[in-house]
Amino acid sequence: SVLRAPSAAEVAGGPVLPMRYRVQRRLGQGGMGVVWECYDEVVQRAVAVKVLRGTSATADEVRRFLQEATLLGRLNHRGIVRVIEVISAGGLPALVMELVRGPALSDFIRDRTLSDREAAAAVADLASALQHAHLQGIVHRDLKPSNILLGELLPGVNDGGLSEGSEARGLQGQQLLISDFGLARLSGDQTMTQAGQLLGTPSWMSPEQAAGNGAKITAASDIYSLGVILYQMLTGRVPFMTDDPVTTLALVRFEPPAAPRMLQPGLSRDLESICLKCLSKDPRDRYGSAGALELDLRAFLAGRPVQARPPGLLLQLWRWSHRNPAVAILLSALMIFLGGFAIWAEFAARRERDLSRRANDAKLAVESKSRDIERQNEEIERQLTSAVELMEQLVL
Repeated sequence: SVLRAPSAAEVAGGPVLPMRYRVQRRLGQGGMGVVWECYDEVVQRAVAVKVLRGTSATADEVRRFLQEATLLGRLNHRGIVRVIEVISAGGLPALVMELVRGPALSDFIRDRTLSDREAAAAVADLASALQHAHLQGIVHRDLKPSNILLGELLPGVNDGGLSEGSEARGLQGQQLLISDFGLARLSGDQTMTQAGQLLGTPSWMSPEQAAGNGAKITAASDIYSLGVILYQMLTGRVPFMTDDPVTTLALVRFEPPAAPRMLQPGLSRDLESICLKCLSKDPRDRYGSAGALELDLRAFLAGRPVQARPPGLLLQLWRWSHRNPAVAILLSALMIFLGGFAIWAEFAARRERDLSRRANDAKLAVESKSRDIERQNEEIERQLTSAVELMEQLVL
C-alpha cells in the first residue's frame, strides 16, 4: 500500500484506458495496484486511476480489487478518498478516484512529532471517517500512516467532523483522507480471509489480527490501529517494531506498550489515557466505537473531562496475569508458599515469645521467693541475737 516515486522509465508507459482519460504521470505503486494521475476530458478534471499491477492478475487479486471498489462505492465522507467509477484497463478492472495531491501521512510525520492538540484533532478527524465506514459495516483492517493521504483543506469546510483552526494548520492546512481499502471487508464476512491468514502490517495490527483470528477482527481492530497512529504522532515511533516481523507480532499480542509520557514527558495525561485505551489488548477494553473515540478527543480539545482513565493497579495485575497465565500461576504458588511460611514463622515467633515470657516469669518468681527466704533468715537471725542478748542480761 506504500506509494513510491516512479522512475523516469516507468512514467513513459501508462495503462490502456478509455479515450476520455488521458494518462499524465505515474503517482506510485501499492501492494496490488499502480496509481496514475489522469485527466478526464469529459468533466475536465484530474483524477487518480488505480489499475492492477501487471498484465495477468490472479482471480483472487481481481476479487479483492473489485471488493475495494464495491466497499468504497458505499462510502461518502470527506475523510475518505472517493471512488468515482470502475472502468476497464486492458481487460482488467480499474478504479477512478478523486485525486489527492498531498503526501501520505507517513511522509509528513517521518521526522517530526505533533503537539497534543494537533494529534488529537487529526485522529478525531480520522475517527469520524472511520465511524462512517463502520456504520456501513466496513472494517478497513490495514489502517496506517501510509494509507492516509493529506489533501487540501477547503476554507470554511468542517464537513463530517473535520477540524478547523490551529490544529488543521498544524498539518499544513491539509485534511486527512483514508485510502486503500484493498484489505477491507464487511463485518462478519469471512470469505476474504482464511483461517490463520495474516492481513495487515505488523506494527499497526491489533492483537487479534496478529493472532490470525479473522473471526475476531471487528471495528475494534481499526480503533487499535488508530491508537497506534496517535501513539506515533505523539512519540515519533510505533509501540512495537523489530527487524523480525514474527517478534513484532508477538510483542503486539502479549506485551504492553510503553506509556507515551515515558517517551514524551510533557504529554497530557488525558491524551495518554485515550491513546492507551485504544491500545488495550482486549477489544472489550477499547472504545466501543470510533465515534466514542472521536467524542473523547473532542472533549480533550475542548478542555472537558474525558472518559478514558488509567487502569487501576488491580486491573493491571489482572490483565497481566491474563496475558501470562503460566508465570501468574507460578507467582501465585510462590505467594501462597511465602504466605504460608510467613504465617508459620509468625506462629513460631509467638510461641517462642510465650515460652520466653513464661521462663522469665518463673525466673522472677524464683528470685522473689529467694528474697523472701533471705528476709526470713535475716529475721530469724535477728531474733536469735536478741534472745541471746536477753539471756546474758538475766545471768548477770
